[in-house]
Amino acid sequence: VAAQKKGLLKDVKLGGVAIGDGAVSMVDAGLTYPDILWQTSQIDAVQWHYLTQVAAEMELAYSKGYYVPANNILGYMMETIHNMTDDVFFYNIRYHHQPSPSLMMNESEEQARDKAYLKKYFTQLTEQEKTRLLQHFKESNTIGSVFKSLTIDYNGENVKKLMNEQMRKKFGMIPDSVSWGGQAMQVYQHLADELIIDVIESVDDCLKHNVRVINYNGMLDMIINSAGQDKWINKLKWEGLMNYYHADRIPLYPPSLEKEKRTGAFYKAYDNFEYYWILMSGHMVPIDAPEMAREMVRRVVNNES
Repeated sequence: VAAQKKGLLKDVKLGGVAIGDGAVSMVDAGLTYPDILWQTSQIDAVQWHYLTQVAAEMELAYSKGYYVPANNILGYMMETIHNMTDDVFFYNIRYHHQPSPSLMMNESEEQARDKAYLKKYFTQLTEQEKTRLLQHFKESNTIGSVFKSLTIDYNGENVKKLMNEQMRKKFGMIPDSVSWGGQAMQVYQHLADELIIDVIESVDDCLKHNVRVINYNGMLDMIINSAGQDKWINKLKWEGLMNYYHADRIPLYPPSLEKEKRTGAFYKAYDNFEYYWILMSGHMVPIDAPEMAREMVRRVVNNES
């Protein structure tokens, strides 16, 4: 939006932005983890109470501008959830040990000891002690198994073949020296401490300048869940927010199941902000709910409401 206002995009007009299970505010997402896990029988009341305390510490650190400690606390909370829930899959809460149990990493005695100490004394430590221990926890790579499972190439060689053969031929302009590859883990490692910083203001900026914003989320996604999305939406300064809240929320159906009224999604919109809740889907909406995902794309392209 800023580049467009400055005239740097003379030949291009930003018509819209799609946010698919997007990390607009990881703090808001993380704050919902204890409740979601408890309500879906993944943890008990004692575990819920502990995770709620950890989440509150994350929010406090973030509110003070301590972004690196806040991100470390988020990583610690995710690793704790990993252990409490027998490795519930953050991308689809129905599953455990996904995509493969082989991704679980053996930890050293020192890592196990650090983890046990953090869990027992976390709420009693000073801010300085928490920061030091969490940084050590991060550097020891004990959260590697969680993030390795979240950055794996789910389609293996299929995507590489599509991009490096069919799409290369279609574009007809990609240099031979350039090939497509998945670098998700490397990207995460370099940008992890920035991931915690929310971009709510950027969404507000798009809405203010009449850029169409389409937000969609899978109902079974935990890492970026619908409750967390609603939390950051509630923080928007957009003048149409109250009208959006009072707009009707309508059911949508996959075309092949419309006669049977098999609800595939819910949709709500006001002015240039739209939200699709995709049912029976986790983080990977096109994989989990392909027909509903295609119908959503059709509606977006045709500007249907």
